[in-house]
Amino acid sequence: MPEIYSFLNSKDSICANIYLARAIDIDAAIVYGALIEKHDYCENNGEILADGFFFFSHAGLCATTSLSGVRQTRALNVLAENGLIAFETNGNKRFLTADDKNKDI
Repeated sequence: MPEIYSFLNSKDSICANIYLARAIDIDAAIVYGALIEKHDYCENNGEILADGFFFFSHAGLCATTSLSGVRQTRALNVLAENGLIAFETNGNKRFLTADDKNKDI
């Protein structure tokens, strides 16, 4: 296999659904993919809170997506406005949950 393919391994790549990107926004699609992965991790490690929310810091989301804080916030707002997530900010902490009211996007 050519060495160039080593850049495309799933460990070091960003996953985004092309249909979601076209429907609402590429940054929102990237953030949504990262949130799904983080939710899965939290669920497998017992880190989902009783209300269904999980913690994902600005730094953690930046490390996962390479998006700045401004772009993250904009993407989170787009996802929330489209009924895909809900999020709350408590000081420097950000808590998120899947909110699949709008599965038709």
